[in-house]
Amino acid sequence: SRIETSMSEKEDGSKIVAEVEDGDEFDGEDGETGHEEEEVLNVHIGIGTYEHALYGYDCKCTRSLDSQTAITTAKLKKVYVFEAHCAQVSCIASDGPLLASGSYDEQIKIYDVKKRIEVGLLHLHTGTITHMEFHKQASMLSAGEDGIICVWDANQWTNLKVLKGHKGSIRSFSIHPSGKLALSIGSDATLRVWNLLTGRCAFITNRKKVSDIVQWSPDGQRYVIVTGKKIEVFDAADNEVACAFDNEEYVTGVVFISKSMLAFGGYGKTLFVVDIETAEAVASFTAHNTRIKAICAGPRNEDFSTPIVVTADSNGIVKVWSCDDLLGATDEEEIGPISAINTRSMITCMTVCNPSEVVAHKATPLNKAKKNFMKQHNAQKVELLRTKAKKETQKFTATSKSKESGSGKPASKTTTSSSSHKKKRGKRQQFNVTEVKPSKQQSGAGLQTKKPKKK
Repeated sequence: SRIETSMSEKEDGSKIVAEVEDGDEFDGEDGETGHEEEEVLNVHIGIGTYEHALYGYDCKCTRSLDSQTAITTAKLKKVYVFEAHCAQVSCIASDGPLLASGSYDEQIKIYDVKKRIEVGLLHLHTGTITHMEFHKQASMLSAGEDGIICVWDANQWTNLKVLKGHKGSIRSFSIHPSGKLALSIGSDATLRVWNLLTGRCAFITNRKKVSDIVQWSPDGQRYVIVTGKKIEVFDAADNEVACAFDNEEYVTGVVFISKSMLAFGGYGKTLFVVDIETAEAVASFTAHNTRIKAICAGPRNEDFSTPIVVTADSNGIVKVWSCDDLLGATDEEEIGPISAINTRSMITCMTVCNPSEVVAHKATPLNKAKKNFMKQHNAQKVELLRTKAKKETQKFTATSKSKESGSGKPASKTTTSSSSHKKKRGKRQQFNVTEVKPSKQQSGAGLQTKKPKKK
């Protein structure tokens, strides 16, 4: 079986090495702490696979109270396996206790990771689901090969809007932290800006090549676009390139560690951490033995930083990294994961969330747009009912007036026709009786039924 080597720290600061075999859990420490200077942070990791299944892992991290990004230990535990789809899982998204998975079978399934149950099924796209994203547990957006973006209500799971414009498959999209805008890139080599309050495209930019990933920064001041091996960071104020990085290998994942720090990786097995303010590399080291399939950041702090970064490779190895270790590293030997596990599956996508996080739905702009939509929908429904009732009233009034004013002639015609019909029916019955039972007077010699008696 495959064996992955991982490292963790002891209390004295020295490194210990542990081997993680297929399906075994790696515990650098117990995860429970009795120190007053530490707290426990619960994180959930959702994984989509080629085998049509979803894997769920709870990660219990021990964090120092002195720094919100200083994670000392982490413990991974598998909590569920869902046979989600009849084809490979293409994308996955989560927010709080909600988790959504999309697949090549054109379906979206919703789960509650806290209760570990399936909530429902969404089916509106025609083609593979390519990307999904939540916004503050109130709304969810999904995109597919059909070139549309669907806006869903995350409470009632009804479709609020359908954003149309791309000519071809949508590769990726990202919701602005305010919830009012969204960026999307498609196979038609265009970057589109969407107004989520009106459901219309506000701006279109033609690009030279088809891009793969677009993502907003956590503060909404910048956004990053990945095109093959090239990474470009843009300022949202003027849409100008702030910095760019050319990688030697194809980039498969990118994530903001903070407002100014960016981590990315790909086919080259190396994880890079760069500062977009100075356009310089902070750290670069070999994170996996094979290509990196996904990179995700943990729950955000108030300053938009994240305590952990989670990476996954094509062999099924998942590693958890402390952001303090990534940002404070001086050489490659000092960087090691705080936890790792072998899922024994072929990973296609991954997401990280805090299942205990609850967001108030009233403050979200998308929820306000949903209320406006429901008001308009209800108003149209009431107007249709009123129009229908008005037509029925007019029809009833016209019928009653016709009966009062000119009901004589139609009634006499009806009576005459019915009486004549009765007369004809009566004659027909009398003729039948006469034909079936002829009288003795009308019957001739040939109609005699009795033979004459012989004398």
